[in-house]
Amino acid sequence: MTPAISVIVPVYNVEKTLDRCVKSILSQTFQDFEIILIDDGSTDQSGLLCDRYAHQDLRISVIHKANEGLGPTRNAGIRAARGTYVYHCDSDDWLEPDLLELAYRRLEESQADCAIFGYQIFTERQGKQIPYATVSIPTQIYADAGSIRRLFLQENFHYFSVLSACNRVCRRSFLIENDLFFPDLRRCQDMAYSLSLFDRLQSLVTIEEALYCYVIEPGVFKGRDFMEKVGNYATVHTMTTACFQGWGMLSSEIERKLNDYTCEQIANYAAYALSVTFRDENRKNARLLLRDDQIRSWFAQYGHQKKSRFMLLFCIATRLRSPWLLTAVCELAHRRQQKITSTTVQVVSSDL
Repeated sequence: MTPAISVIVPVYNVEKTLDRCVKSILSQTFQDFEIILIDDGSTDQSGLLCDRYAHQDLRISVIHKANEGLGPTRNAGIRAARGTYVYHCDSDDWLEPDLLELAYRRLEESQADCAIFGYQIFTERQGKQIPYATVSIPTQIYADAGSIRRLFLQENFHYFSVLSACNRVCRRSFLIENDLFFPDLRRCQDMAYSLSLFDRLQSLVTIEEALYCYVIEPGVFKGRDFMEKVGNYATVHTMTTACFQGWGMLSSEIERKLNDYTCEQIANYAAYALSVTFRDENRKNARLLLRDDQIRSWFAQYGHQKKSRFMLLFCIATRLRSPWLLTAVCELAHRRQQKITSTTVQVVSSDL
């Protein structure tokens, strides 16, 4: 029989977290699903774990393939999926028990092509997951492209993510008919995919409950140098600007918001990266950032009305081109952040 939902899980060297992820899917209150584990050329025991899961449960299938990256791996899952709906889950995260049930029920009730729901963010400290933020959006049905694009525009500047593949369930026939596959990009594939998705959506339902659990841990930056990650934010800025322009939604106010939002993303990343991930080379990386004319121009234009002390000092450091001041500001910001063990963020959409 055709399953209601195909859960697609890309797998690459995640032997320590894969069991938690798979068990959270198998423990769902809604059981009409298949799990497609795609081993993207893992070099640890992840591939063997996938085979073991498939042997234990007939709803689990495994695809072993050469390493190609996240985009092509998710596409392999979409092509192999048999479900009415498709859901992507990262193998180092986990699902709340009622994620599939609530998503399926709201999709069936609304007959929408996509459901987006809230999520929880955890940081990892000494092997433990510490709650950091809960992000939600009011439950609502959107029945036309205009209101959906306005939602995307609004949420792009809040903590609620309209860019992640993991907090949405989509109708498989809609994806296939609109040729909605992930691009073969090293960076920002979720961003490009999301822009294409929202460009084509005519129906959408949002779900307030925080159903996905996303873990931020130091390993997330492995294999990327500092400026490559910073370059992600610059790429997102360019792609988002082009998208809003194509939708006829790019105004001077939106351009200002995009500029401020990009600056805050870069500064927040730098606060952690220069203090922890690349601490031994923090001055060198700070100099690289300060030499980038485009980034310095963005910070020169930063004008958020409620400018925090951190952002004020970060902007001063970029204007002075001072790697010493930049690293000092980032270190102080990181120390302050370590004292915060839990934060709740509620994003409430205004009437569209």
